[in-house]
Amino acid sequence: MYKNSESHFKILIFSFILFLALISLACEETNASEVENALDNDFYTNSYGDFEVNSTNYNTDTFNNSTTSNISTSSNTSNTSSDYNSFNSANVDYNENNYSGKLSVPNVYGSYDEGVVLSATLTDQNNNPLSNRKIIFYVDDVKVGEANTNEQGIANFNYKPPAYDNFVIRASYSGTDYPTEDVEAGMAIQGAKSYLKVYPASGMFGKNITLTALFTDKNNIGISKKVIYFEINGVRIGQATTNSQGLAKLTYRLDQVGNLLVTSKYNGNDYKADDATGKLSVSKLKTQISINKFKGYYNQKSAIIVTLNKGITSLVGKKVKFYVNNKLVGNGTINYQTMAGLIYKVKFIGKFTIKAVFNGDENHTSVTKSKTFSIPSSTLFVINNRLVKNKRVYIQTTLINVGPKKSSFKISYKIPKKFKYFKPKVSTGKVIYNAKKRTLTWTLKKLKVHKSKSARLYWILTSKKGKFNLKPKIIKTSSTRLEYNNKLSFVVR
Repeated sequence: MYKNSESHFKILIFSFILFLALISLACEETNASEVENALDNDFYTNSYGDFEVNSTNYNTDTFNNSTTSNISTSSNTSNTSSDYNSFNSANVDYNENNYSGKLSVPNVYGSYDEGVVLSATLTDQNNNPLSNRKIIFYVDDVKVGEANTNEQGIANFNYKPPAYDNFVIRASYSGTDYPTEDVEAGMAIQGAKSYLKVYPASGMFGKNITLTALFTDKNNIGISKKVIYFEINGVRIGQATTNSQGLAKLTYRLDQVGNLLVTSKYNGNDYKADDATGKLSVSKLKTQISINKFKGYYNQKSAIIVTLNKGITSLVGKKVKFYVNNKLVGNGTINYQTMAGLIYKVKFIGKFTIKAVFNGDENHTSVTKSKTFSIPSSTLFVINNRLVKNKRVYIQTTLINVGPKKSSFKISYKIPKKFKYFKPKVSTGKVIYNAKKRTLTWTLKKLKVHKSKSARLYWILTSKKGKFNLKPKIIKTSSTRLEYNNKLSFVVR
């Protein structure tokens, strides 16, 4: 029984030890669970491995020590401290003093024949200048040069523009001590400096004038082959190209009167010149008028015609007044040939005066012209005919006096040497032959008025072979007008 009691005691001891072991194991599982809960509640791991403390219940040093000793089942949490330190040193580019820089670049204006200065100012975040920093300059994204900032933080770079145009400037500072963004500005390059001059001029309305401008560079040397535009009182009238001396000349017909302003301009971009102005004085056109030859007959209608300045179309449509012996007989309108006329019925015989008057206007001066003409008391037509047959020449002269009055005059014939003279027959008047001068003279007194035949001469001559011309000569008085007298040409074989 003792043995049984001893055995029973041993069993109790073993059971007690086992009970303590189970209790100890339970406590360890409880501690592990608490640690896991602490990790779940107070720390998290994002997709980039960044760790962040959300609670002040834990000391990070203690946490690191406890987790490294007690946690061995999670690969993400076993090396927490070492991963965090590695991220800070390798993956974050930071400025430990939190400094930053600022660039400013002004716009640039200049001419392509002269250099310009590209400028940039570099300051810190408090607008304090940053000296001895290298600034790189770009024009249209092409690096053109670099310069260091001075004590005022300003970097200047001398630059020669390649052409006249608009460009974009960019300044860049690549230092890491003061991180700075690039800054852009504009650059406008104009043409080279030059000078325009327009010369004063004067002229007359309706006439051509030559306007002249001189285009020179900054050294007063003429610039050739450039187009210069001309304006009068702000209205463009034409253009001209400069010659080798820089002169541009434009021929222009003046179309207004007064003191005008002429302007010359150059619109190219390669040269920059201010517009030039000059005075242009335009006077009224000196109107001229002439009376054409008047050919009138008593009691018949005839045209009185005058001609004004040829080619001056500004006169077209204007009126001319006509006077006969100082009496107004009508008006005529100037046409595109600058002529004006009036149909007038002649009511007298003898001398008379025609006067033409243009009163002028804002562009033309007034003008008056007079001229004396004569209306004959008779008008004569001389009609000559011939017939050649068997070396004989038959000549007939018919006289027609259309009046209005009878007329007295003489007609003379010169007979060629190869002709043999025979006395002609006449219907009226007398004939006398001068053998020495070989001239036949036909004298008529108070030749009657007739519409078809006032008198007639019939003549037969013989001749040797040859070519001949015969035309009678009229010895007339002032009261008789010869209207027609034809020449005879013939051949005798």
